[in-house]
Amino acid sequence: MVLKGSPYLTKDATRCFIRVFGDSISMIERLFKNLAAQERLVFEHSHLSNTLIAIGQIAKLQPMQFATYYKQVIRDFVVKELLVIDRSKGLYKDGDPEWCEDSSVSFETLAKVLGIKVLVLWLLGIDRNHKKLAVPVFRLLDTVLAHDGDLQGQDNISASDRSRLRLSAANGILRLARNPLLVDIISVQQFQRLALVAQDTCKEVRERFINKLHHALKSLELPMPYISVLSLVGTESDKKVKAQHQQMLIQHIGVRRDYFKRRPSDHNCPEYIFCDVVYLLAHHPCMESMDESSTQTVQACLSFIMDPLLRGGDAALAFLILESIKKTVDAQDPENKEICEKMHNICDFAIKEISTKVDKKVQGVVTQRIALPVRLFSLSKKYSKMKIDNIAAEDSMNVSQTENCQMIAEGNDHALGEKRKKALKEKTKENPPKKHLIEIAGEP
Repeated sequence: MVLKGSPYLTKDATRCFIRVFGDSISMIERLFKNLAAQERLVFEHSHLSNTLIAIGQIAKLQPMQFATYYKQVIRDFVVKELLVIDRSKGLYKDGDPEWCEDSSVSFETLAKVLGIKVLVLWLLGIDRNHKKLAVPVFRLLDTVLAHDGDLQGQDNISASDRSRLRLSAANGILRLARNPLLVDIISVQQFQRLALVAQDTCKEVRERFINKLHHALKSLELPMPYISVLSLVGTESDKKVKAQHQQMLIQHIGVRRDYFKRRPSDHNCPEYIFCDVVYLLAHHPCMESMDESSTQTVQACLSFIMDPLLRGGDAALAFLILESIKKTVDAQDPENKEICEKMHNICDFAIKEISTKVDKKVQGVVTQRIALPVRLFSLSKKYSKMKIDNIAAEDSMNVSQTENCQMIAEGNDHALGEKRKKALKEKTKENPPKKHLIEIAGEP
């Protein structure tokens, strides 16, 4: 069944084999040698799908045995022979449909999708050198998204097959992001590109990706910044689909708010989603033109996520977070004045929206510390040496100095569940979190 069964049978049979003979190194090696034999690891093999499915399960469940062969399988076959090479050249035309039935997907594309799954399962199974091994995989998956599903960019893949590969790459990144040992390896630029899949031109890709995102957020397997991706659903043309996603968004924010009440912290309340939303929209491709269309896109996205955030939320805190962002620059490109201007304009629009949606004027004292994520923002030189009193007078609020612990800002809600607690404990032991200060209001 492992070598010649259907895909589902192969997966289950491999898991059962490992469960029964997991303690027997010789049995696992015997199975793996049969799978990784030179005559099976070729694209033309009739049971290539079985081989890739079984290898993926072994890579995840028996990483020690797989470590000996990972270069032969991952580097030499999955990457160099499977994903990088396009064998269907010149067979497709412009205007091909962006989606097709599962039965119509080409054998080559199915093999590439399974190859991506092998990469993902392999990373989920490793127990050391996470960053060294994961960075090239994230770069490859990001390249698939950047090239619209065509890794080589040579237009040898049909539109429907490119959609399948985009979806597979995006889902692969989401799957890896659910692992607290890997989520921090994803760069800001890679997160931005992943988020744009929520606005993919193919409806099926959009829906399947967002459903995967909903599932991971519902189980609290993704950190809070990933909720900001749902803001891009605001441009969805189908009103029924848009309303369904907004209801899910309300549930996600409600769950996070309940969690915040049980485990209060200065950094994990849902209002901090505004940080990621502002940054995401400021770097959105539609903002390059700065015309009326881009303004409408930003307004639609902000309005879509603002109602759920303000429902039962702290409008004064949201106001203060947005005002604090206006005192910062882009941490990834601090000299880019155009991006900074876009961030500040989006903050102004959001502040205006808050003032129209809340029943009373946003005012008062916020005792909670404002901690903007350092991966996104750094303090503007204009405010770096100003005194606390001056800033407080300008905002009519009491703003304390801000600090941001990377573990709290990017992965605080990963601490749920015994398994995830253990993983975070191991990660902290290997790489103790460092505190990063953003000097919003005074000197530390």
